[in-house]
Amino acid sequence: MTDGDVAWDGVSRDFDWAVTTALPRQLSGWFVDEPLWVRLDGARRGVQLSLRNAVFRAVVCKVASPVHGVPPDELDSVDIVRHRRANRVRAAAVVALVVLLVVSALLGVFAVRQRDEAVRQATAASVRAFAAEADALADRDPVLSARLALAAYRLDPAAEQARQGVLRALDRNRHHVRHLVQEPALTAGGAGRKVDTGLPGTVALSPDGAVLAVGARWTGGVRLWEVASGRELGALGEAPGNSDRLGPALRFGDDGATVSVSTADTVEVWDVATRTRLSSSPAPPSEQAPGSTTATSRDGRSIVRGDDDGRISLLDAGSTPVEVLAELPDVVVGVVVSDDGAVAAAVDVHGNVLTLRTRADLRSDVLAGPVAGDAPQLLPSPDGRRLLVVRTGVVELWRVDERGQVGTFPTTEAFAGTFSPPVAAFSPDGRRFAIRSGGEVVVRDSESFHVLGSEPASGDPVDVAKAFTGQVGGVVTVVDAAGALTAVLPDGTRRVSEDIGAGLIGTPPGGAGAVLVADQSGGGRLTSWTSSGAPVGESRVEAAPTGIAVSDDGRFVALDDEVVDMTTGQRTPLRGGAGSGVAGSVLSFAARGDVVLQQVLPSRDYSGGTRLLVWDRRGGALIGEFDDHSLVPVNPFEVASGVVGVGPGSAVAVRQDGAIVLLGVEPDGWARSLCGLVGDFDPDERRDRLGGVELGPVC
Repeated sequence: MTDGDVAWDGVSRDFDWAVTTALPRQLSGWFVDEPLWVRLDGARRGVQLSLRNAVFRAVVCKVASPVHGVPPDELDSVDIVRHRRANRVRAAAVVALVVLLVVSALLGVFAVRQRDEAVRQATAASVRAFAAEADALADRDPVLSARLALAAYRLDPAAEQARQGVLRALDRNRHHVRHLVQEPALTAGGAGRKVDTGLPGTVALSPDGAVLAVGARWTGGVRLWEVASGRELGALGEAPGNSDRLGPALRFGDDGATVSVSTADTVEVWDVATRTRLSSSPAPPSEQAPGSTTATSRDGRSIVRGDDDGRISLLDAGSTPVEVLAELPDVVVGVVVSDDGAVAAAVDVHGNVLTLRTRADLRSDVLAGPVAGDAPQLLPSPDGRRLLVVRTGVVELWRVDERGQVGTFPTTEAFAGTFSPPVAAFSPDGRRFAIRSGGEVVVRDSESFHVLGSEPASGDPVDVAKAFTGQVGGVVTVVDAAGALTAVLPDGTRRVSEDIGAGLIGTPPGGAGAVLVADQSGGGRLTSWTSSGAPVGESRVEAAPTGIAVSDDGRFVALDDEVVDMTTGQRTPLRGGAGSGVAGSVLSFAARGDVVLQQVLPSRDYSGGTRLLVWDRRGGALIGEFDDHSLVPVNPFEVASGVVGVGPGSAVAVRQDGAIVLLGVEPDGWARSLCGLVGDFDPDERRDRLGGVELGPVC
């Protein structure tokens, strides 16, 4: 009852209707005994009608007790037990659902990881397969070989095998202009066509190297090609069909406007531009000469020779081999060279035709030279945009990004070795540079060349070094008057060793510095500073290296076989390097400190040329290797030259002819150069060679 009153009259055994207001009068006489009733006045005042409400619960139990034949207290206890059991069941269900959710999430993560691992392993297997096939096809099909190397790199640019494969492919094709003709049967893995009718057999170059004429065997047909673009210009009329097995003898006129074609029966002269016949006459008995496998430039300084192994080599004027320019699949039967010796072409027994640049190299650009004389010292600015070239009597300033010299500055000084005072240096920010000459150090603005100041610099090497650090900052390490190795910093000097023979200097002047001081145990103490002279750290080295280099911030120091983090002491081994079997190393950082360059000597007597190893500083993996005997061999204890990193992905080095070359030292650049030479897969190659691997364009 939520409102009104109820009263029972035991005498009349009916409700007292004078008092009862909560019930209708129609209930009169219905009950012989007072019925059970309870008051719920609180329902109208907002009391929660829930079994969790103690008042309402007591009322319900009182009403339900007679119905169930159970006392109210006992009924209340049973309900509490059931409620708690339901709570436990609900909690268990929630826990089970949460566990199932967590398990399903973990299984999903595991499945994703398994999928990613399967994809990674499949990608790694494809990279290995493509790289291996690229190497296997290098002799038979250089173009397809290079495209497969590019495919491996595009699949996983971080894979060590892929990066090395791209450089190997670029190295094999470094002098190539175009593969003009490739024999399909040989490409497919056979031994070439048994019938060679119509295959290329002879070649001739115009005097300027711009146009190549290719003669066909037996038929005597001739086609013209544009060397630079690889575009076929067209055929010289119909094939006469009267040549021998070598093809017609070809020769351009002195001006390159005409080409003569000598077959077994006739000698014809053709206009190159219009491809029209100018004259035809019977051939003298000895007119048709076989193709030559040796060709000499007009000045006699460049000789190109092909051999029975398919190698095409560059020789000097004394017929001494200088370099293997390229390799064809089989016996070379014809070689020609332009008048200036810069362009060459060759054909092998299977009809493969290749054009070459004897002096150009896809791995590098010539920045300066060649220049006769001693090898210069190379000093790049920290941002890699500028380069100071210290030669005898002059310092040159070059803009690397513009490939041009922008200034020359005379000097009376000369670079005298690693431990001597500097001749020139950039400031750590590259905005200023200083040159020593006539007993003073003069500092100039890098853009305008205006003189910003000068300071006397003569006599004691430490005073000279102080003049440099005072003008441009950075760290300069020299041998003082007492013969001790001394680091001159912007805030003072540090004597690091009493014995010059026990020290190694890590960088040119003007930037961060590092010094290694050897001890009697065979190891040594390694110390580095920032360009402001703040110490970065010290580290113990167990075996003294032959060379060291420090990053621009002084944090990382590269040794012969490891990179040391001077802030944490962590060492990253350079895996697969030259090791201790070399005469020495010259090291440098490139790509903003992420790449280590190591120029090493293959022989201990400094006569075996040089190699350039390109390392990933972060993981110690060998990115690639240049085996280039054209670079100046380096003595790490008297470094006037050597490979020096410039900019985000390049390095400068000195060739033996005195030229300064700009080398690409990052895989993306190698891939771009290779793409410019061979292009992308054609549809048939993509279907047959990629084996269903999903891969976008490689170029």
